[in-house]
Amino acid sequence: MERRLLFRLAGLGLLTGGPAGAGAEPLRQQIEQLLGATETYSDEHWQAVCQNYDHAVHAQPPTEVRDNLILDLSILKRSLAVSDAERVRELQRTTAWLAALHANVLTRLGDFGGAQRWWVTARHAADESGDLDMRVLVRAKEALFGLYAPRTPESMISVALAAQELAKGRLSTGLLIAVATEAQALAVLGRAREAQGRLAQLEDLSGRFGQRPNLGWTDDAAWFTASWVHSHAGAMDAAEAAREEARKRSPFYQNSANLRLHEAITLAREGGHEEALGLATEIISGLPRTYRTQMILHTGRQVENVIPLDRRKGSAYADYRAAMAGTLV
Repeated sequence: MERRLLFRLAGLGLLTGGPAGAGAEPLRQQIEQLLGATETYSDEHWQAVCQNYDHAVHAQPPTEVRDNLILDLSILKRSLAVSDAERVRELQRTTAWLAALHANVLTRLGDFGGAQRWWVTARHAADESGDLDMRVLVRAKEALFGLYAPRTPESMISVALAAQELAKGRLSTGLLIAVATEAQALAVLGRAREAQGRLAQLEDLSGRFGQRPNLGWTDDAAWFTASWVHSHAGAMDAAEAAREEARKRSPFYQNSANLRLHEAITLAREGGHEEALGLATEIISGLPRTYRTQMILHTGRQVENVIPLDRRKGSAYADYRAAMAGTLV
C-alpha cells in the first residue's frame, strides 16, 4: 500500500519539488484524499478554529494570520463539498465567520479590494446559514472595518443601520458593533451630538449584554468607542478617562496603539500640533513593521487630518511623515 501511495504521489508531481516547493499543506491534504480520509471535521472543531482566529487577528501580525487562514478556508471548502444537507447549515455559518475574519485581515494589510469581495462572500454565507445573529454580525463588522478603508463614513453608517434594522432589537454582538460603528462614523463627520447619543445607546446595550461568551466583541470595545468619539470631539478629559478604562481591558497591540493615537488626535484638536505629531511619530515608529497595520496607519493619518494645512511644517511634521512612510531611521 505504501509503495502504491508513493507512486500515486509521484504521478501527481508532489514528490519532485518537496514540501518547500509545493507547500506542505497542499501535500498533506492530497495525501488524505489518496488515503480516503476525507476531512469532515466536527462543528466543535470549527468553533475552536474560528475562536482561535478571532484571538489571532488581535495578537499576531496580519500576514501570519492570513497565510494560515487561507489553508483552513481550503479545508472548509472541502468539508462543504462532501457534507450532507444537515451539516451544511452549520458549515455555512462557519464559512461566514472565517470569510469575515479574512476580510478583516485583508483590511489590516491594506488589500481593500480583496476585503470588499470577501465581505460579499461572508454576507452570502451568513444569509444561506439562516443564522440571524451571524447575518447581523457580518454586516456590522463590514461597517466597522470600512471606517479604516477608502469608503465614506456616510456609506458605513448606512451599512451599520441596515445591520441594526436586521437585528430588530435582538441583543447580540453584531448589534453592539453596529451601534459602535455608527457612533464612530458620526464622530468622524463632526456630528458630535449624534455620536454622543449613539454612544449612550451603546453603553446601555453593552451593560445589558454583560460578560457573556461572545464572538467579535472584546472587553475594551465600548471604552475604545468612547475614546474615539470623545477624541474627535476634542473632549480631552472624557477621552482620557475612556482610554484609561480601555487600556485596563486591552492587552493587544492594535487597540493599544490606536488608543495612544486617539490621544494624539485630542492633542491636535486642542492646538498641540507639534506634540500630537511627536506622539504619533513615536507610536508608529516604535512598532515592528509587520505590526503596522493599515488600521493603525489610518488612525495615524487622522492626526494629520485635524491639523490645519499651514501648521503642517517643520521637523516634527517631517518626522511624522517619514514614520508614516516607513522611512524614519
